[in-house]
Amino acid sequence: MKAKKSLSYEEMNALPLYEQAIARENERHRARLKEIEHMRAALRMLDAERPAIKAAGQELYAEHISRAPFSGPLTYSPMFLGPGLLAALLLNKWKVTERGAGAYPYHTLKKGRLQLRVACLHVDTLEKAEALAFPDRPGNGVSL
Repeated sequence: MKAKKSLSYEEMNALPLYEQAIARENERHRARLKEIEHMRAALRMLDAERPAIKAAGQELYAEHISRAPFSGPLTYSPMFLGPGLLAALLLNKWKVTERGAGAYPYHTLKKGRLQLRVACLHVDTLEKAEALAFPDRPGNGVSL
């Protein structure tokens, strides 16, 4: 199957609005399929973690998983995320490698070669997850 050439800015604007919308959606779809293919090996590794995540009452949804164009970790960006998923990952031996900062932090966790950046809507989501995962740990709020 031959890849379609992207339209130039002038070619796109010359189309009727309906055809512009269809062409733009086709471009977006091709880009997402390419991104998914690029993530294939990492998605396989993440799939191996799903039974443990499900056992903790959590779920991962493919539409919220992406990856930066130049590789890097997978990014999980759901609309709403409480501490449950992070707690499930911590309980399954994932390690926090980077604590996000700011109002809407991205925390990076790692297990083996697999890294996962998780978007959070609250500054204290990771600390709450650690308290859920390790309630008896002294100095909760710091992932060991």
